[in-house]
Amino acid sequence: MAHPSYEIIGWVAFAIFTAASVFFSIIFTKLYEDHYETEILVTLTTIISLTLCVCTVTIVPVDVYLVSSTSNWISGTKFEWATPALINHMLFGVKTAYYVVFAIIAVLCFIVLPFVYFYYEEWDEEEGTVMKRSMAALKYTTLTIAILLALLMTGLLLKARTTDERTDMDWFRRLLTSSGAEKSLSFVIAALILFGMLIYISYTAYGLSALPFYFLKGTQSAESQRGDIESRLVEIRERTRAINGRYTSTNRTITKRDKKMLEDLARQERSLTRRSRVVEVESHTWWYKMGTMLRPFQILIGLAMLCVTWLIVVSLFLGSIDKVANSICGSDCGFILNNPQIYNPLSQIFLITERYFPIDYIVFILIVAYFFISTLYGIMRLGVRLLWVHLYQIKLGETPPQGLLLTTVILILSVLPLTYYTSVVAPQYATFGSQVYCTSSTGTCEATPDLIHPCSIDAPASLCTPTVLSNLLGQITFGNRFFGMVFYLFQWAFILIFLIGFAVSAIRSPPPPGTPTRAEEEEDDLVSPTDNERRPLLTGNGARVGSGIGGGNL
Repeated sequence: MAHPSYEIIGWVAFAIFTAASVFFSIIFTKLYEDHYETEILVTLTTIISLTLCVCTVTIVPVDVYLVSSTSNWISGTKFEWATPALINHMLFGVKTAYYVVFAIIAVLCFIVLPFVYFYYEEWDEEEGTVMKRSMAALKYTTLTIAILLALLMTGLLLKARTTDERTDMDWFRRLLTSSGAEKSLSFVIAALILFGMLIYISYTAYGLSALPFYFLKGTQSAESQRGDIESRLVEIRERTRAINGRYTSTNRTITKRDKKMLEDLARQERSLTRRSRVVEVESHTWWYKMGTMLRPFQILIGLAMLCVTWLIVVSLFLGSIDKVANSICGSDCGFILNNPQIYNPLSQIFLITERYFPIDYIVFILIVAYFFISTLYGIMRLGVRLLWVHLYQIKLGETPPQGLLLTTVILILSVLPLTYYTSVVAPQYATFGSQVYCTSSTGTCEATPDLIHPCSIDAPASLCTPTVLSNLLGQITFGNRFFGMVFYLFQWAFILIFLIGFAVSAIRSPPPPGTPTRAEEEEDDLVSPTDNERRPLLTGNGARVGSGIGGGNL
């Protein structure tokens, strides 16, 4: 097969999945945005941002496919058409795609999304002209622009490191030949991946551990909820009568403590009464009845998710062990592996399916989608937070524009670490794909297939072409020891938090099937004790303070 066919197939597959990601981004945005509080600028920004973040990881299988297509598995040599010039041409296109997408994501995260967020915060029906809102938003965005410029300058001014006896190989030497622009952008990419890992060990780790149990345990039945609500109402009314009984036969003035307690109990009673009405209505809907009928399928989905979850976590664990045990240079180069020594199930799946492209592409996209859904589930359960401050709640059809923008930032940052974790759970796949090389003195191994070996870092550069992704990650982890060490430590933090979340989710009772909407809360005039924490990042004249209060959890 001629070389152009491989390249066309790879990029056509990428174009198809990009079109699918656009469709997905539109559906996601329309499903979650508040239907009564929308702005076209927020909607378009969310769609474009989500599309680009998905494109970042969909380049990876194309990258692997193109380098793998140059290797002849029968002879252990390069195909005749795979000349150095043609290989460099292919990789230049992939490299350009990576850098363009990463650069646009950096601009979105540091400039566009903050600007749109603050632009919407400055909304004012009477005095909010476009120019006034734009200038106010730009004033606040200068901080994030300054951070981006600082990261670019830091990457440019960092002193280049040199190789030693452990890393004196062509692969490592090539990592140190990047231009100043590449160094700057690589540093920004590393910073974004680092921020993304904070999302990864919180929202993604929790979502990955809890999502299978959401399907396995299901939700409480209407009868169970009614029983719980009635018992809680009886308890609340008994406590209310006990407090009132202290003052009915005396002339004592009620204390501030008891008065506050009565107010809290009254609020809880109103909330439970409303919840009882909602349960009664939901128990007669077709959706509730269909959910009962489809319960066996829900359990099967949960079991499948549980298997995929443990496949990912076990692969990450084995990859982390392999890195620390068999790295050629340890923490000094970010635990880069020369040749994986420990069997990794997910890596093996990718290596097998890679030979039947685009099957590996589909498997990769499914895993990315699972991570994405798990992160979204974590956001819906935990809400959008700034440390301990609860800013927004994410809910179908009720997410305010500011909450949607912040959720987009979280999802973008959560996807970026997947590029790094791919090299952990599938190191051979992410670095060389299915490339092999021949160690025979004759130059070909058609007659001696036992002399054909998988490509590794110390293999001849003329026979083994590393992926652009492995070079990019190598520049980050080998060029800067800090990122290599921190990335590795975050792998273990992710596993630890996942195990804690898994244990908690396993013993926790199933949640109720739904929660009151924001409109129902306003109708009943209920104020949650945490509502004062659910606020935008800005307050002041023209700021939409009230729009930060979201609905309930999933």
